[in-house]
Amino acid sequence: MGAMHGKKAVPASGRSVGKYVIVVVAIIAAIACCVVLLTVLPGCGGDMLATTTQAQGSGSASSAAASTSAETSAASENAPAAGEIQVSIEIDCSNAHAYNAKFPESLGSFTVNIPKEGTVFDALVATGVEYGMRGKDYVASIGGIEDKACGRDSGWLYLVDGERPLKTSTEYKLSGGEQVRWAYTVTEGDVEIAG
Repeated sequence: MGAMHGKKAVPASGRSVGKYVIVVVAIIAAIACCVVLLTVLPGCGGDMLATTTQAQGSGSASSAAASTSAETSAASENAPAAGEIQVSIEIDCSNAHAYNAKFPESLGSFTVNIPKEGTVFDALVATGVEYGMRGKDYVASIGGIEDKACGRDSGWLYLVDGERPLKTSTEYKLSGGEQVRWAYTVTEGDVEIAG
């Protein structure tokens, strides 16, 4: 045994301890990320079927959700490509904010390019703002603000050029140039509709 002067023998089980440390660190990091997400996303509930964040859906967003309206207007000067249309979209949560100050007043105003005959839902996706669906055509949350977060009748509705269409957002096709407004409603009549 005199051949190992100055060197330490590492037992085989000692080598596998390093692998366990890496796995434990990865698990702790994953838990920390979940805690941060639950803290940042107010109003998240267990009845959500799907929540999606898309930087680019079926169109391209002209700005990020965190930008101001002025920055959005300046950044939106990109013309739609062939086969696309351009629409303006606003995400208004002022009623949710009035109900509970933890919610922002707005999630931003955007100018987005979507495919010709794209829908109101396509325009929402193109903003890159997180949304959640219940079923295939019901938008149950936008920006982490869920329906019923401000009472049993609260939730999201959309307007096109100030009018409330009688179709779901996944069915209502846009032709270009429209102003789409997603608004959070808390009580009947709190979202102004034209006409």
